[in-house]
Amino acid sequence: MRSCVAIVTAELRDEFNQRAEDVGHGPNNYSVPLSPSGAEPATHYGLHAWIPDDAEPEDTEGRTISVRDEMQGHFAEVIADAGLVVIQPAD
Repeated sequence: MRSCVAIVTAELRDEFNQRAEDVGHGPNNYSVPLSPSGAEPATHYGLHAWIPDDAEPEDTEGRTISVRDEMQGHFAEVIADAGLVVIQPAD
């Protein structure tokens, strides 16, 4: 299995969540809110998943994909490269 990180724009989140459900994944796969400043509103949403070694997901309009063999730091590096930060819930 390989580590897969995907980021979608907020506008396309519902569409990509539905696509994931259509192929057998559960609901709300793109669940990590992201923005350039780390403040709301979310401009993007991210996910991390394990995929089979032979799977080759591709970037599409509105979605960025990164696949690697190791999970350590993968999500953090991908969102940083995209200029995004996880939005932290208000206390």
